[in-house]
Amino acid sequence: MDKLKEFWQESKADYEAKYNTPFLTDYDKSLPYFEKMQELLLDMQKENKNNVDVACLLASVRMELRDSYDTCGELLLDFLDKNENCLSDSDKARIYTNIGYYIDFESSNPKHLLKAEELDSQYYETYEGLGLYYFSEYERDNGEKYLEKAIVHFESARELSNNYVNHFNYAAGLYENKEYQRAKAIFEDLLIDYPGRMRLILALAYCELFLGNKAKAKFYLSQVKDGQDENYSLCTDDISDYQVYDSYYVLDEYDTFLENCKAVICDYYTDDWKHYYYTLWIKNLKHDFYNLVNSTISRLEEDIKEAEIDEDYSSSEEKEEYIKSYKEDLVKYRAMIKDIEDGCKKPEITLNLYPEYECFLIDCLRHKFMD
Repeated sequence: MDKLKEFWQESKADYEAKYNTPFLTDYDKSLPYFEKMQELLLDMQKENKNNVDVACLLASVRMELRDSYDTCGELLLDFLDKNENCLSDSDKARIYTNIGYYIDFESSNPKHLLKAEELDSQYYETYEGLGLYYFSEYERDNGEKYLEKAIVHFESARELSNNYVNHFNYAAGLYENKEYQRAKAIFEDLLIDYPGRMRLILALAYCELFLGNKAKAKFYLSQVKDGQDENYSLCTDDISDYQVYDSYYVLDEYDTFLENCKAVICDYYTDDWKHYYYTLWIKNLKHDFYNLVNSTISRLEEDIKEAEIDEDYSSSEEKEEYIKSYKEDLVKYRAMIKDIEDGCKKPEITLNLYPEYECFLIDCLRHKFMD
């Protein structure tokens, strides 16, 4: 590993001196460095065919060289098949976890991650990967059984590694499971260590809202700035504006909700925003309501007319399918508007939290040597 680290540091220094940009920011410029590292790893593998470090890093280099994830996973499966008898359970768990990163999400089957778990993996990435897998399944069909599995595995990852992401992912799972008090306690602890972190403040606002603490929820919401948090850089630190203003709708703070929407409404497809139309209606903003309704119906009708005269379809069946779809959209929209005009109940919307879908590859070149 010392030889690899030395090569990496030399490559980094050379790259940054030559291009005056951070290491590996441009693929074409980075390609020669990855190719040289692959050569180095292949030479090392010839000297020691059952070296786990080399095998795992070689798969990571191949990923950087844009081989398919399946190809990278197959490299490790082949290594495992040839060297299984001389590998410890810890080595196997490490390899299976890496294979899980390459293959399990692509195949929609976490069998390799589960094999690592069966080997009593002591790598938190194993459980992080399983948690992310099951949470993504939960998001796909809202199956509570998947959410429960995700929470169990996020907790296991948290017990093995006391880092921000593992704590946050576990708390996000608890929140989605409506365990708001437990989630709140974790978010509060994290906020002490990561002051001013917008995602944590928003998460606390959500928890307080569903715990019935309206004043506290509004207090936190007033501090949230949407967009990328200037002090933190994870994907979850990028907050969409609707995640803030939809909270005011749930709180029955309709004036604030509409005021927040005003600046961004043109950026969104609003045909299915029943909660927005509902708010305009109950606030007696009938002029705004019908202006939006009439313009939307005109647009939907125009879509149908254009589809009927458009000849740029691969077949008549495809054309009819598009026309049918546009007509269904118009029928659904008219039904939604009529329901609101008839005095429907307040439409419910969800305020979701989601985990950080980060790289859980144990032997990721960038994470292994960049840190």
